[in-house]
Amino acid sequence: MFYTYGDGTYRQTRRDAAPIIGRLPAGAYRVTSIERDSVEFATLTPSTEPVFFLDTPEMRMVRREVEAFFDPATTARLQAAGLKHRRGIILHGPPGTGKTSLMRQLFPFLIECGAVIIADCNADHLEGAIIPAIRESDPDRPIVLFFDEFDKNASHSRAELLQLLDGLTSPDHLLTIGCTNDLKAIPLQLRNRPSRFGLILKIDRLAEGVHERLAEQKYPTLSRADRQFAVRLTRELPIDYLEEACKLFLMGYDPDEISDRLQAIAPVRSNGG
Repeated sequence: MFYTYGDGTYRQTRRDAAPIIGRLPAGAYRVTSIERDSVEFATLTPSTEPVFFLDTPEMRMVRREVEAFFDPATTARLQAAGLKHRRGIILHGPPGTGKTSLMRQLFPFLIECGAVIIADCNADHLEGAIIPAIRESDPDRPIVLFFDEFDKNASHSRAELLQLLDGLTSPDHLLTIGCTNDLKAIPLQLRNRPSRFGLILKIDRLAEGVHERLAEQKYPTLSRADRQFAVRLTRELPIDYLEEACKLFLMGYDPDEISDRLQAIAPVRSNGG
């Protein structure tokens, strides 16, 4: 059971006259405290920026992989074979190609399916404290682990992650999703089994037309001319630069100033083959 404190925080240990709930509500959380007999979960406050929906082949592949995790027929086949119900996804590629945006737009679907999403936690405490806290009164609860910089966790906690994903005592009903700018930084020992990470997908560059759609969806108050200028200026750059250009327009900079500022920080691109 958990005690709720009205501010999106849930604890296993009562500190005052807090109401009791039987299970952690479906949602996205960050673990803010781990004590000997208690774990504290804080609800992640949704970003005020609108989610940009990437309707791309890569997005559809990820969506199918996630839907398969929640497919009762898949769960039943694994259980009949005596196998744990686990699945994993790694998205990799250069910064600014939409990896995090792609995952953010899946959060509502995951929550709708009743999952508890744990974002960027310390992998060392997952099997010993965090997952048992969720499962104590809810043993079949689907748990989604989301790591925005998976290479850092994988390098620091390789043994713990291997145990979590493949060990004799590792938990059931677990979906692990990691994003990284450098796939090679994730130890081969972790990523070399499709049963751990069945989808390892490179997001190299955004599809044609995505820059235009993002500018229109996220910055509708900009004039059409300003949006088109920002798109032309950043078409060959990571999408972060389009965001910067649009924000600079909103801050009152003129096109020449925006061009100068982005050229000063843009990555150098080789002309060689």
